[in-house]
Amino acid sequence: MGGEWGGAMLMALEHAPKERRGFAASFANMGGPAGAVMATLAVSAVSIMPNEQFLAWGWRIPFLISIALVAIGLVIRLKVTESPLFLALEDKAEERKTPFMEVITKYPKSVIRGTLVGMSSYTVQGLMTVWAISYVVEEVGLDRTAVLNIKAIGAALTVVGIWVSSRYSDKLGRRPVMMVGILAGAVAALPIMWMLELGQLWLFAIALFVANGIIQAFIFGPFGAFTAELFPTRIRYTGASLVYQLSSTVGAGFTPMIVAGLVLLGGGSLWIAGGVWAAAFIVAALAMRGIKEGRDADLEAEEMSH
Repeated sequence: MGGEWGGAMLMALEHAPKERRGFAASFANMGGPAGAVMATLAVSAVSIMPNEQFLAWGWRIPFLISIALVAIGLVIRLKVTESPLFLALEDKAEERKTPFMEVITKYPKSVIRGTLVGMSSYTVQGLMTVWAISYVVEEVGLDRTAVLNIKAIGAALTVVGIWVSSRYSDKLGRRPVMMVGILAGAVAALPIMWMLELGQLWLFAIALFVANGIIQAFIFGPFGAFTAELFPTRIRYTGASLVYQLSSTVGAGFTPMIVAGLVLLGGGSLWIAGGVWAAAFIVAALAMRGIKEGRDADLEAEEMSH
């Protein structure tokens, strides 16, 4: 997903009319949780097998079935056309430069601020859909299949939340909608950790649904358009992808390991991890304040001015 996100998001956004850019770009963001729904249900189905058989060969079944999705993706990729904005840019006889160097030398603040904002969403993802799943099954002892089914419902709620938040981002702007998720995350971080610590399946479900369906979804829904509108067309693919990759690598990639360390530091208690999680949202809120609203930006006019 990481390598495809930037191109898929921009392909949708740059084909869309100005008033629907946020909604169009959000479909790339729906791909992750939609895939998580299918993957989690597939793993949940085979996890009812005896544990020895599941670990020996049963877990491979979903991977084999996913070949069908690969085929569908290849067919779409072979038939898709470049966006009108990119084709217009390609026709211009301008000097070709290294986009990566231009991004980091001319737009470093956009990269840093965009990454800090994006990390808030990916921290939720890494914490709740990776670490928390392991914690409640291995440490608390909740039923693995039930937990996986709850995770699938949470991912479905994320898709719905992304749909809703992206639509509102086209009406109200990216910043106010994303701030709903960021502030909700700062307020709910410690209560969510408390619910996980209590070790009840229904409390875990509430914690996951709030984290995925509201906090993550309202940040992630407008995130595609938000990152794209930080950069002009000629470097938008590189700039948006760089923000995405840094956000997901630091936010989601390292979160499970960091949280596990914080839990050890707290002697098994989750309050330190919850405090650090809340702090990450506060940092994201502060970073958002320095970013200009991009909903009404004319991307084609901005590129011509450059």
